[in-house]
Amino acid sequence: AYLLGLWPDSADYKLLIQERGRIAALDEAQSQPVSAGALLKLGATGPRVLELKNRLLGPDDHTDVFDEALDRSVRIFQDSANLQTDGLVGAATLAVLNATRVDWIGRLDANLERWRWLPQQTPEDYISVNIAAFEMQAVRRGVEEFAMRVVISQPFRETPVFAEDMRYFVVNPYWNVPFKLATEDKLPKLQSNPQDLADTGYQVRPAGDEAFIGVTQIDWSCVNRGNFNFLLRQQPGPENALGRIKFMMPNDYAVYLHDTNDRSLFLKRERSFISGCIRLSEPEQLASWLLHREGRPEDAAKLSAQIAGGTTRTINLRQPVPVYIVYFTASRSVDSDLVFRRDIYQRDARIVQALRDA
Repeated sequence: AYLLGLWPDSADYKLLIQERGRIAALDEAQSQPVSAGALLKLGATGPRVLELKNRLLGPDDHTDVFDEALDRSVRIFQDSANLQTDGLVGAATLAVLNATRVDWIGRLDANLERWRWLPQQTPEDYISVNIAAFEMQAVRRGVEEFAMRVVISQPFRETPVFAEDMRYFVVNPYWNVPFKLATEDKLPKLQSNPQDLADTGYQVRPAGDEAFIGVTQIDWSCVNRGNFNFLLRQQPGPENALGRIKFMMPNDYAVYLHDTNDRSLFLKRERSFISGCIRLSEPEQLASWLLHREGRPEDAAKLSAQIAGGTTRTINLRQPVPVYIVYFTASRSVDSDLVFRRDIYQRDARIVQALRDA
């Protein structure tokens, strides 16, 4: 009983423990993996298609043609594995398809370890963003009240894992472009056609000056990373990359939650497209929830009008709420089943190796 009391107090943790025991008790499957190679899709032929049929459909007298029946089976498999359901068998689908019992146990061990990094007892109210699931949850008095889709960073600019308190949010924010993004992403555009950025609300303030000026007033031809002595920002408005609301939990990574002016990315199954911060599909719902949580329904009722008004406003929270940015590649679904998700940042293997080396 004492040892059990040391475990994280979470139904998700217990579900991972149960699943690990179940998989560990299974016999290792003897089917052969699908060889690595070019993308397989409808109409493809060859020995790798035959391997795919044997792996997915079981051994039989199959043809080596990627036919309609195989395409349907691939899509069903992708959907069950929480992959993009496109019928294309590339590296992501093969990684799940070829996984062995030992692989699954390793993934469970990595996620069990992640639970041990969190507080043993979570607070009654908190916000959790599971990067690997592309989802945010808002929990009130220990019960999830709503969830929403999020868009996270691309693998070459990974969204970090951390915990901080959300202290305020800003309606109609300016976007102060981080130095890295300003020099790597925006500077080439400023040098090729600064008017494009001017048209979408960008301004610049040279070092030592107090006022912002239009980006077209600077000669960018001789500017590089070494002499980029400017603060680049985007004004509030429909083109602003942060959308209409940003939620601030001050941290060492300069990562926060925010709205977006591009809603199309939320339609994707896997949503790792951006750099740095986390985009929310329903930011106004989160803002309203935060205000109602503090007993401020009258402020929540004003939100839509404040957004439409266009004026920048900072709204401080009287009761900061904990925010956990986590990365669980195995987690509980809405139906309380365990769902494995693609390890988009390739973090599981590093944890498994560290556990073996410990």
